Amino acid sequence: MANTQGRDIFPPSCSIIFLLLQLLSYRKADFSVSGPGQPVLAMVGESVQLQCHLSLNISAEDMEVRWYRKEPSPAVHLRKKGRDMPEEQMWQYKGRTTFWTAGLAHDQAVLTIHNVTVFDNGTFHCKFKESIGSAEATLWLRVAEESSIYGM
Repeated sequence: MANTQGRDIFPPSCSIIFLLLQLLSYRKADFSVSGPGQPVLAMVGESVQLQCHLSLNISAEDMEVRWYRKEPSPAVHLRKKGRDMPEEQMWQYKGRTTFWTAGLAHDQAVLTIHNVTVFDNGTFHCKFKESIGSAEATLWLRVAEESSIYGM
């Protein structure tokens, strides 16, 4: 470090590097995530696919993809470091979700929920995360029972 009149200061190159590191830590993701513009409909007992897409045509294979309800943890389904993480999954979804891994190479996150229940009705979030940032979309799942369709 340089000494100016008895005070230590950072050389200009160190100050610039420090500033760049600060900017990178606050940087938002260079992508956005979108879902369907309208609610996804499902019947109790059926399977339903929830889909979201990256705005750029980039591979998401190395990204963390988290599907969640109100809170990010525990997750409805979490894919991290190339594998599913059932230990971080909500107990209500254990054994009921399938993640389509091939979609990650084509900017998609597709989650299938099997044996849909009325508990599944509501909001889902799809979050893509990489080292420099994250982005997410919100989807709405509307679950109907057969009796509610026919007015029984």
